[in-house]
Amino acid sequence: MSKQITCIRHGKSTHNVDYNERGEIAFMDPKHEDANLTNVGIEQAQNLSKNIDTFDLVVCSPLSRTLQTTLNVFGEIPVIVLDELMEFPLGSHTPNKRKLKSELINLYPSCFNFNNIPENPPELSQPEKLENLKDRIFKFNNWIDKRPETKIALVGHCLFISEFLHRPKNEIKHCVPYTTRQIS
Repeated sequence: MSKQITCIRHGKSTHNVDYNERGEIAFMDPKHEDANLTNVGIEQAQNLSKNIDTFDLVVCSPLSRTLQTTLNVFGEIPVIVLDELMEFPLGSHTPNKRKLKSELINLYPSCFNFNNIPENPPELSQPEKLENLKDRIFKFNNWIDKRPETKIALVGHCLFISEFLHRPKNEIKHCVPYTTRQIS
């Protein structure tokens, strides 16, 4: 069965703005832990909502910027949240450290299904390697293959989407849909 997956990178977030000003150091700054959208990012997501298709299934990363983007693009429709969709690399960059599951449940509407993530975020003693990201993508593809839905939206992050779609990271823009087909 052919599946259509539309990938959407989150809207512009606080660490994206800081990266443009200070460079890589922004990824280590504690003030960007689980970074939120900026006003521009919220506006990007709201603009996308005016021209977005409907989907059989919406999945997103549990990081705040993707949850906020998902709400602003799709409203309060059912969404499945998966750790596999988190940004690369896990383990070192503060924007990629998620909150506890219980915190996310308290912060975000009940339309988000957090049943597939553990209470504690992934903890790594060293930055994640590319092979680990490829393993996460493999797990996600296996999960998607078992789902009955054929038209799927994935709200995620630049490096995850870049690797998933085999496209250069500089091509993955904020709140722009990229569609691919998978044959199961």
